[in-house]
Amino acid sequence: MRAIHLNYHEVTKDPRVLKECSALAAKGVEVEVVCALEDGAAPKEQIGDFLVNRIDWMSPTTLERSYLKELKEFSRSYSYVEPLLRKLLERVEIANELESKLGVLPSFDKTVRYGHLRRWKRWREKWRMKRDLRKSVSVLSSSELDFDAIDSSTISVDEGRKPRGTDYAKLLKNHSKPIRVYHNDVYQACGFLFDANTQNLAIEGPVDIVHAHDIYTLPAGVRLAQATGAKLIYDAHEYEIERASKMPPEGNAMADAIERDCLEHVDAVISVSQSICDLYAERFSGRKPVLVMNAPEVTVDVSATRDQRGERDEFRRKLGLSVQTPLISYTGWVLREQRGVDQVVRAMLDLPEFHLIVLGPRNKVHDDGLMKTASSLGVADRVHLLPPVHHSQVVPTICNCDVAVIPFQDSTLSYRYAMPNKLFEAVFSGLPVAVADLPDMRAFVQALGRGEPMDATDSKAIARTIGSLYRSKSDYELDADQYSELVRNYSWSAQAEKIHSLYLELAA
Repeated sequence: MRAIHLNYHEVTKDPRVLKECSALAAKGVEVEVVCALEDGAAPKEQIGDFLVNRIDWMSPTTLERSYLKELKEFSRSYSYVEPLLRKLLERVEIANELESKLGVLPSFDKTVRYGHLRRWKRWREKWRMKRDLRKSVSVLSSSELDFDAIDSSTISVDEGRKPRGTDYAKLLKNHSKPIRVYHNDVYQACGFLFDANTQNLAIEGPVDIVHAHDIYTLPAGVRLAQATGAKLIYDAHEYEIERASKMPPEGNAMADAIERDCLEHVDAVISVSQSICDLYAERFSGRKPVLVMNAPEVTVDVSATRDQRGERDEFRRKLGLSVQTPLISYTGWVLREQRGVDQVVRAMLDLPEFHLIVLGPRNKVHDDGLMKTASSLGVADRVHLLPPVHHSQVVPTICNCDVAVIPFQDSTLSYRYAMPNKLFEAVFSGLPVAVADLPDMRAFVQALGRGEPMDATDSKAIARTIGSLYRSKSDYELDADQYSELVRNYSWSAQAEKIHSLYLELAA
């Protein structure tokens, strides 16, 4: 059996996709991943038992006008997507035209000579040239073509001498290279850029399963499955039409239209929580969506976890803290207000002995915003932003803490029904978990007796819940039977079996 996984992230930075591909390859599935090409990465690479094929999927340079006509088969989303992609195509065409012209006109001082003109005529000719350039690149933003820099340049020309000046051609070339587009430029319409760039791949041999991760790869998944006769799986890592970010300011109509167009061609849906699976069951007329939780790969048993807790002196020593210092664990991105970490920082005012450990990928803009809040409250010395560790090492790392916190805000349905990696990592580490009072997370920790829900919008409520869990943390120590039950029902090995069973069913 052969499967093509489509992922708009770098696969090594997406633990869910990496774990899925590794597990399927271990089961004998021939797996190939098509994912984002990042700087310094190899276009092709063998990772373990599967092949990675990286592409610059956000580049619009592969767009052609004939491709825009093909999109009419996506009848609901065409009216949203076509104008956005057409604008991108026009920008690329203008950039290519400028580059072509600059090849003929390599520098300003070689192409425009004003020595024989009177002063007022020289300025008139300069103005005409810049006017024509402005007109030809009218759809380019000022950030991409910096005319202010041109305007501020001066040409010094003495009568009878060769003119000198800024190399306009070089300046224009630097600002009008083919544009690499990002998510927030065209939002979910980027999925069709993924498709356009995937069209250039040489997919040889039969394909049994196309596995599209998130809405950004779904149009490409539809067209690749049609071209190869493969079954199509849509792996929705969130409730895509209710994301907390990456949505156009006018709302989710485009995402809804794209997903509805594509779901007609999907053979199976996978998602991350029972509530999100139920929502997709209402949108998807096929088989019941399969729940595959964001569980961790468990590489240590309960006794090893306890042994590693004995190393907490070393963990705190690296942070310059005493062994008695209580630590709060938060794993993952900060990502502005939706993740609620800023509310936990505010709660630190009512937890004067506690330190907050934020372990995960770092983003300077979001981190700076969080630390600005911490500084304004006078708690910055008790907030520690640490770089990520390998996903298999998160559990043994955070087990050195005392309480885990997951303060997601009820900003969208995707967050309301979230069951994030950090929840399972905290539970497997044996930490009591303070979770936002949201349906799926609340039900999970209460059913397993692994924590308490809290009002994540109220910093004082967060502080009360964390304090209560800390005082009773001995009640949450995992014994061998509890740990075995977690492994049996919620470990990644249990989730991988669900995916493999679905593959066998579809292939049959």
